[in-house]
This record gives sequence, C-alpha cells and structure tokens, in this order.
Amino acid sequence: MNVALNRRAFGRAGLLAVGALTAPALLAACGDDDPAVPATGAAGAAAPRRGGKLRAAFASSPADTLDIVKGHDVLGSVRGLAVYERLGDAHPDGSVTPRLFESLTPNADAAVWTLKLKPGITFSDGKPLTTADVLASFATFAGTESGAAIAAIDLKASKATDARTATIALTAPVYDLPARVSGVVLVIMPGGRPASQLGDVVGSGPYEIASFVPGQRTVLRRRADYWDGDTRGYLDEIELVAAPDAKSRLSALRSGQVDWADDVAYLDASTLREDRGVTIHRGAAEQGLAWFLNMAAPPFDNERVRQALRYAVDREKLVETTLFGFGSVGNDLWGKGLPNYNGSIAQRPHDPAKAKSLLREAGVPTPVKATLLTSPIGPGLVEATQLLADQAREVGFDIKVEVIPPDVYFAQPEEWAKASGVAFAQVGAFTDMAPLVYLSDGPFNFGWRKPDWDAGFADGVGELDAAKRRTTFDGLQKQLWDSGSDLVWGFAPRLVATAPSVGGVDSSPNFGIPDLIFIHRTG
Repeated sequence: MNVALNRRAFGRAGLLAVGALTAPALLAACGDDDPAVPATGAAGAAAPRRGGKLRAAFASSPADTLDIVKGHDVLGSVRGLAVYERLGDAHPDGSVTPRLFESLTPNADAAVWTLKLKPGITFSDGKPLTTADVLASFATFAGTESGAAIAAIDLKASKATDARTATIALTAPVYDLPARVSGVVLVIMPGGRPASQLGDVVGSGPYEIASFVPGQRTVLRRRADYWDGDTRGYLDEIELVAAPDAKSRLSALRSGQVDWADDVAYLDASTLREDRGVTIHRGAAEQGLAWFLNMAAPPFDNERVRQALRYAVDREKLVETTLFGFGSVGNDLWGKGLPNYNGSIAQRPHDPAKAKSLLREAGVPTPVKATLLTSPIGPGLVEATQLLADQAREVGFDIKVEVIPPDVYFAQPEEWAKASGVAFAQVGAFTDMAPLVYLSDGPFNFGWRKPDWDAGFADGVGELDAAKRRTTFDGLQKQLWDSGSDLVWGFAPRLVATAPSVGGVDSSPNFGIPDLIFIHRTG
C-alpha cells in the first residue's frame, strides 16, 4: 500500500464505512444518467419543530482531534459535519442537491466547470464564504486520502473570478464532479485552514463547538445566525458521547443515557423488533462486507490462490450466520445498489471442488498459510472471518485470524500491509472505490496495479455518454471480479437505534456518515 492508512479515506469520496440515512422522497429524479442536474428536496413538507437536546453515542478513539483533515474516528466526523459544510448533499443514486453552490456546470467536454456559490453564506465568525475559501479547501485536502475523489482538479489552473464565481479546471474530463466535490469530508473551511484548538474552529454549518474532551465528549450548540436555519439545525444542543463498541452504545440507549446509539449489531437489532422503546433505522445504501486480499505478497499474489479462496467461501452461510436476516450475499464487487454497479455478472458459487482444483493449478504447497486481520468495526466481521477460516480449511487453507480492537485497528494501519488480508465494512460506489483501492497510485491499493485498467477508468469517468460509460465500467469490474484483490461476501444496511422521540433520522439527503443537522425532537 502506498501511504499510511486510516478509516477516513473510505466511503463516498473518502470517508467512513458508514451507511446512508436517506429518505426516498428526497432522492433526486435525475440519477446516474444525468449527474450534473441537482436534486431538490421534498416541497411543502412541514418544518420540524425547533429546540431540545440530543445525546448521541458514536465510536471514537484517544486520537480524536478537532482537525477534520487529520481526524479519523466516527464521532469526530459527525462533529465536523455539524460545524462545517460541503458544497452539496450527495444522494445514493448519484445525484446532488446544492448546499453551498447555486450552480456547477461543465463545458462541452466536462474538462472545465464553472462554480457559482449561493449569496449570503457566512461563517460563524461573520465573514462571508467565497470561492477563494472553496479552492483553498480543495488544496488542503489534495494529497490526502480524502482528496482522492478530487485528484483530477488542476488547482494551479483553477481560478476564483470573483467572490461567488470560480472556474474549476481538470487535468482530464470528469462526468460527475458535483458528486465528487460533495464528498462527506470535503468540507469548506475559511482560507482552507483546518483548526485543532477549541475556539479556533470556524465553519458555515449550523452548530458551534461549546466544549470538547478528545475521545470522550463534545457539546455542540446551535448558531443563532446560521444562514440556512429554516432547513437544518433544529436542535438547541447536541452532545456527542464516545462509546467504543456497539453493545455499550445500545446499553446506553436502553438505560436512557443517550437518545441515539450508532452502528447497532445485527444480532441485537433482531431482538429489538418488537421493543417499542427503541426504533431501529436502516441505512438506504448498504455497506459491503469484505476482505481486502494483499496481492503484493504471498499467498495472494497468486491469482489462482485468490480465486480459490473466493470459491471456498460459503456466502449464504456467512449471511445467514452473521447478519440475522438483515443482509444478502455479495459477488466480490463493491457498491451493490449504487450507481455503476455491474449486476450482470453471474453470482460466484460456493464450489469447494473448484477451489481445490485452483490450488493445485497454482502449484503452491498446502495447506496455504495466510493471516487475516479483523475487528468489530462492522457488525458480523469478526464472526464472518472466523467462519471463513473454518470453510477455507476444508479446501486446503490454513488461515490465522487476528482480532484487533477498533481503536487499535485504525491507530496502527501500517500493520495491514503485513497481513495477507484485512476485513472491512464499506459503503462506496464503484467510482468512489476505484481512486482509493484500484488505481495504481491509490492510497489503499492492495496490489492491483495495472496501467491499462487505470487508463480505462480515466476513459470511463471522462465519457459523457451514459451508455458508453456503463459499458466501460462494466468491463473494468469484470476484470476485478476475475482476478482482483477483494472478496466481498455480503451486503447489509448500517443500523442506528434511537429513542422514539428522535425525528429526522430517515430524512437526511446524505449518505456515508450520519448528518445530525437534520435531526429534531418529536416529543
């Protein structure tokens, strides 16, 4: 892998493996075939009532920081999205609702785009947001894992022509720039400068940070002067509480200590279906559950060994055993249900005989020894990895499973490159994942380095004809299915549990990370 790894780079345009909280009524009508057309919200809906407090439990770590560029835990990302804002709200169907921008339009070949900001947007210090802030923020994220989505922006050639207008030049045409610049961590900061000290954090979002204890607790208070207070920022106060695992978060909810328990385990959720004191919310965009296989070192540098493991796994059994009715089988590709997913490829079957044959063809001594790292960073991942090891043993693998606590898993990502593979839970469409995992210079490339594939992807993202683009993307995914680095065994929604009095959970237009600025109290 090319750089130090952390969880922040994963997800839409570079964030977490966190599911969507999206209402179908808010999805755009344009979809993948017309991604430059912005979506609109549900017209005429009654505004939620204002006031009240939300206490919410999220995963965090001792490395928690106010610096949203350097931060990598869930609590910190949720906090950042309440204080800062992105240019737009990205939807699972590939469309975008403008938030900070009025328009973002391409030239004839989509190599140059013109950005027009909405008027009257101010930061919490009273200063107006300008296109200079936007370009400076892009420059801050450039070169980071989170900036992979906007790597095509030519920052030297891009210019702010006035306070509200900018020309965004690209090194190559990109058909979906609105979605790329609306990624969940690509927030706009004054002068592009992130802040790490309490009192220095200045954003255009509806909340300010009142208090902060790293890795433990954050209190957010609503801005009275927020520029768009009619449509978001309903709560007077939000208290974010760190809770390291799913069981502790759910326990805090059921005891009344919090109103929101993030990322609930599927087993626990299955026992709460009739509990009127808890409401379970399913994310609209399902997360893939997988192992990244390390193609850069034995045994998975051998294509037939990778294929053998893919045929050795009984996906139906894994889904039945670990997802408790919430999931479905995966087919070794990310982004099921999201734009550009190749659903035409036949499902890879459980075929132990073929797996054994592939190992013989590989010419490797058996049992084939491998080490897989796993962690409870996603429900079912630990149990699935242990079950995979049992299934693979029957065809000639000897897999050692190492279970690592979530905070250590992300604090020591350099250990990932030393293992044969790592488990992950991830929400991401094909075009989100490719710059991170498959392009040769991707920050999380596990050995899939093919210049021809890189060139094909560049052709695809620069193709404005939807049918031709789909043909290109389908072919690229078929190559990954045949011989790539991922074993995607299942898909399941990310689950959030709340008190019944919490409203707006299913109304956020975003996906990739919970966006609390849409939450309100119903009682």
